[in-house]
Amino acid sequence: MGSVLEDDFWQAMKKIFGLIGHPIKHSLSASMHNAAFIALGMDAEYQLFDMITEEVGDFIKEIRNPDSEIYGLNVTIPHKVIVHELLKDSLADNAKIIGAVNTIVVKEAGNKRNLIGENTDAQGFLQSLDKDLRFSPKDKVIFVLGAGGAARAIIMALGNSPQIIYFHDIDEERAQALEKDYKKYFDQDRIHRIKEKDKADCIRISDLFVNATAVGMKDSDDLPIDKDSLHKNMYIFDCIYSPKETKLIKLAKEKKLEYTNGLGMLLYQGAASFKLWTDIEPPVEVMQNALIEALG
Repeated sequence: MGSVLEDDFWQAMKKIFGLIGHPIKHSLSASMHNAAFIALGMDAEYQLFDMITEEVGDFIKEIRNPDSEIYGLNVTIPHKVIVHELLKDSLADNAKIIGAVNTIVVKEAGNKRNLIGENTDAQGFLQSLDKDLRFSPKDKVIFVLGAGGAARAIIMALGNSPQIIYFHDIDEERAQALEKDYKKYFDQDRIHRIKEKDKADCIRISDLFVNATAVGMKDSDDLPIDKDSLHKNMYIFDCIYSPKETKLIKLAKEKKLEYTNGLGMLLYQGAASFKLWTDIEPPVEVMQNALIEALG
């Protein structure tokens, strides 16, 4: 930690990091990252920037300004794909493959600022799948609900490991785009885009069900699946972490299934983003404790 305190870069001025999305008042990212900055004695702060899609382009332009205090950002719903487009000429390989950006890294070169689009969601998902759910996707049948930024990261992270990947999204155009992009890099016979009428039948034969949508964040939300489609050997991964127990998680508990929410994915993707921004090993335990405390 001494090297951080003595580094002129961190002593020159307070560095701002943050999250862009809409809505984001429920986010726990600030609790996690600010706890890490304090633990390491870094003069930095993580803030929430709530904005609609039409405001994102101008915000990105502001960060390119050499006088900007912002040195890194996370990106969440619904901006991951639009930021991918805005940074299409400066994407890391993982963001190119996934087709979505959840982390923006600022690289300074003289008076110029370069913004690199990264994606740590895939790494976060795989780490949580292993550490929190103790599930190996190899040769398994997996159903992913959604085709947005989180679903893209999850499906691309799974790659050719599962036997079959079923997925469904109510936005047919978005689902087709994801299927097309997957087939650029992986076995085209492994992925199956499912219609609504076939969803329950495919879930019934799946080893793992992943909810990669926002369905469940509101008390008024319905279950994202037919409860009768769950079977006793199924694992449940709900990417939502607030509330801690969605209707899907409560159903999994009721049926005595193995399950996890999105808190682990949030932690591990956040730790990976921290390392990209600072080139410093993140205090993962400190970050985890901050998340748990923030969730109550």
